[in-house]
Amino acid sequence: MKKYTRIFLCGLMGSGKSTVGRILASRLEVPFSDLDSMIEQKTGTSIAAIFESDGESRFREIERAVLEEVLDGDGDGDGDGDRDMDMDRDGLKGFVMALGGGALQSRELAAKVAGAGILIYLETSVEELVVRLQGDQARPLLAMPDEPGVESHQPEPKKDTEPKTKASVTVTSIDPENRMKETLQRLLHDREPLYRMAALQVNTDGKSPEEVADVCFDICLKELAVMKRVNGANGGDL
Repeated sequence: MKKYTRIFLCGLMGSGKSTVGRILASRLEVPFSDLDSMIEQKTGTSIAAIFESDGESRFREIERAVLEEVLDGDGDGDGDGDRDMDMDRDGLKGFVMALGGGALQSRELAAKVAGAGILIYLETSVEELVVRLQGDQARPLLAMPDEPGVESHQPEPKKDTEPKTKASVTVTSIDPENRMKETLQRLLHDREPLYRMAALQVNTDGKSPEEVADVCFDICLKELAVMKRVNGANGGDL
């Protein structure tokens, strides 16, 4: 692979970013990196522990700082602890990186990521995500909102207002599957506009990680061929 070939995978939790990313990196013969793993490596603690002790807002600050380091070429490892990313003072040369589900925190940051390489959105329906995430207890945002350290995303009741009738109150389901579905729907509603800033989008519904990686591999080769022609015409290198 030529230098400066940077591929970022975005999408909701359960979309397969890390699994697909490892397969894709192997196919492209470049290192794989997971942003969440890099955060854990740099902080010396788990993502869940950061949510538990400091809350989501603090985690997002750390997440953005680590991602900015990667984009600016100041990161120092692949986050898996087994292989350094190929880097120089000009930045990362070539890698596949799985971003956290909420890593694209603003249009500005999403545009910066998209401009730094190839950004691929692994599009997955909420129904598919619910099936994949059943029994997954390691996702902080899927934890019960009253668990210590995990921010509730339910609206606070307004003070000094007339009581609402029962019919006008939106009640969050206590059924775990329905609660998960509600959470994922909210997250997708909030984040999908930023995900869709990716130039390339791959639907993962009903596909195995290998099948998704195959699609990503094919479109990456096509995109890299275009980039090579453009850079060649401009006297540059990928």
